[in-house]
Amino acid sequence: MENAEDRRGALRFAIGLDLQFREIGDGPNPVQGGGKTVDISSDAILFTPDCDVNPGTRLEVSVAWPVRLDGRIALKFVARGVVMGYRKPNAVVAIQYYEFRTQRGGPEAAPVPANGTLS
Repeated sequence: MENAEDRRGALRFAIGLDLQFREIGDGPNPVQGGGKTVDISSDAILFTPDCDVNPGTRLEVSVAWPVRLDGRIALKFVARGVVMGYRKPNAVVAIQYYEFRTQRGGPEAAPVPANGTLS
C-alpha cells in the first residue's frame, strides 16, 4: 500500500548501495560525506547520510553502481539535485541531472563465459 504522505510519483527500487555526496557551490564549509541508498527512482534518491544535510542544499551524489559495463568495467551513477527533505536518519534528493561514469582504477571483474558457468 502506498504511503499517503509520499509525494514521489515515480516507481522506486529498494536497493542499498554505497554512495558519496558533496555540496555543489562555493560555500565556506561545503557539506560532504557518505552513506547508503534506501531506494532510487527516476526522480529522487532516498538515502541515509553519515552527517546532517539541510533541505535546499544542492548536492552531487555518486552511487557505486552494481552492474558493470560490458560485464567488466565498474560504473558509478552520478546525480545532481536538491535536498528536498531530511528527517533522521534519511534524506531525499530530487534528481535534476544524472549520468553514468566509468570508475578509474577500479578492479575489473572476470568476464563470464558464454555458457554462464565459472570454472
